[in-house]
Amino acid sequence: LSRATVRQALQQLESRGLVTRIANRGVFAGQSPGEPGWVIQNPEGFLENAIGHQNHAVTTTVLRHGPVILPGFAWQALQVPENTAGFELVRVRFVDDRPALYSVNYSPPSLVPVIAGAADVLAGQASLTRALAAAGYPLDGAHRTIRAVAPPAEVAAALGLPRTTPLLHIRSTSWTPARIRYDVYDTWVNSEVIPLQIDVNTT
Repeated sequence: LSRATVRQALQQLESRGLVTRIANRGVFAGQSPGEPGWVIQNPEGFLENAIGHQNHAVTTTVLRHGPVILPGFAWQALQVPENTAGFELVRVRFVDDRPALYSVNYSPPSLVPVIAGAADVLAGQASLTRALAAAGYPLDGAHRTIRAVAPPAEVAAALGLPRTTPLLHIRSTSWTPARIRYDVYDTWVNSEVIPLQIDVNTT
C-alpha cells in the first residue's frame, strides 16, 4: 500500500474514534464508539456502512419493486424525459429487529433489466450499491439533501411510528465517474435507532 492510502485509512479510523494517535509513539486501537451511525457521505450504502460499524443484525424487508413511471423529481434528477418508465425498489431496513429506515430507490430505464435480474437484491439479501457497481455503475459522487420532516402515512406505518414523529428525510442523486446519473433515492431515517454520522477532514 502507498503511504497516502495508509494515511487516509488511519484518518478514517481516527475520525470514527476507533484508533488514537499519540505524537511520537504511533496509532493505537481504541474502544469502539458506543453508538454507531450511518456515515452519510460515504460511498457505501446503508447495509455496508452498518456492517462496517459492527451492526451485524441488519436485515431488509422489500415491500415492493418493479417498473414504474418515474415521479417528477426522479426524472429531473436522472435527466431523462418526463413520464419515463424506470424501476422502483421500496425497502425497510432493520437494526437489531428495530425499523431504522424506509427507502425508495428509482433507477433509469437502462438499469431496469439489471435490477429486475438481481434476485438477491429484490429478496433483501444483497446490496443494491454493490450490484450496480458490478453492472458498471460505480459511485463516483452524489448530491444529498437532509431535512427533518413528519413522515408520510405509508412511511410511518412501515416504521411503526406515529405520523407526528420527526424523521430525517434524505434525498440523494448518484452518478458514475462518467457523470452518468443512475440512482435517486428517498430515505426516511429514524435517528433514534441509527443516527447519522458526518466525518469532516481536509484530505
